[in-house]
Amino acid sequence: MDTSKDADIGLYGVDAEPGALDLIANPESSYRFTVAQPTAQMAAQSAVNVAKYLAGQTSEVPKTSYVDPVFVTKDNVEQVRNELGI
Repeated sequence: MDTSKDADIGLYGVDAEPGALDLIANPESSYRFTVAQPTAQMAAQSAVNVAKYLAGQTSEVPKTSYVDPVFVTKDNVEQVRNELGI
C-alpha cells in the first residue's frame, strides 16, 4: 500500500495530552499541532483575583480572566513539555 500521500493529511487537536505530544514529537506522525493550557499562569491570575477580592477590591476583580494558550508544534514540542511539565 502506498502511503506517500498520507503525509499531506495533518491532524490537529486541543488540550496537549501526553499521547498527542508523543505523536507530535514523532517526525513520521501526521499529528502536527495542539494547544496547551498554561496552568501555572492560570493559577497565578486566579491568585491575583482572589487577593483583590479578599482585600475588598471587588470592583477590580474581572468576571473573566484570559491567559494566552501555548501552541505546540513539531518544532517546539520538547520545549513546551519542559516548560509546562507535560
